[in-house]
Amino acid sequence: MGYLVTGVAKEANDNVLSYLFNHPHSYFIDRFAGSITNKINNITKSLEQVLLDFVWSQLEALVTFMVTFVMLCFIDIRVAALFIFLLLCLFVINMKIAPEKTRLSKANAAAGTVLQGRAVDTLGNIASVRQYVRQSMELAELAKLTQNKRLAGLATWMYTEKVLWFNASAVFLFVSTMFWLLAQGWQVGIISAGDFVLVMALMSQISGTLIFIGRAVNATARAVGE
Repeated sequence: MGYLVTGVAKEANDNVLSYLFNHPHSYFIDRFAGSITNKINNITKSLEQVLLDFVWSQLEALVTFMVTFVMLCFIDIRVAALFIFLLLCLFVINMKIAPEKTRLSKANAAAGTVLQGRAVDTLGNIASVRQYVRQSMELAELAKLTQNKRLAGLATWMYTEKVLWFNASAVFLFVSTMFWLLAQGWQVGIISAGDFVLVMALMSQISGTLIFIGRAVNATARAVGE
């Protein structure tokens, strides 16, 4: 995994720098060096994050869901079908939500790029700033940019919280229905006490993963936005 991640980061850096060097001189004149550097860092870090999230979060969750589904099929096909329906609902809805997360993340990344570019330019020309007594003006401008970054980050954060709240509500509704079906089967002797406890244990174990499906989708959408 280490070879893959570091290799992707190297290829990304090489390709982006090669692409960047083909830009006209006016491109570099119109932009802060710090802003351009921040964009490159965003690309490499985001690609690394996508790979790590896929291997250590999304792939692991997929295997867990498959094993859980197979075990539920042996206990009660209705509960297994409900479980698959829950997964489909969470996936479809979170995928529909992802574009807005990408837009917010793009705005957040852009605000960070502008802030870093201005900060690097100011520090790189600190002698001129002091010579012309512009410390207060530069600090005021940086304060505006940090506020813009804060607001953009807060918008992204609050949107993620809304997604998690929705996922938690959906999981609670579906799991409650599953337990109701199991309780009915237990009363009529179709489901044994052991099966009932097993399903409860399985759902308790993966409930957190189900709720945070939205966070996994959000993480990928954020990386795409950056």
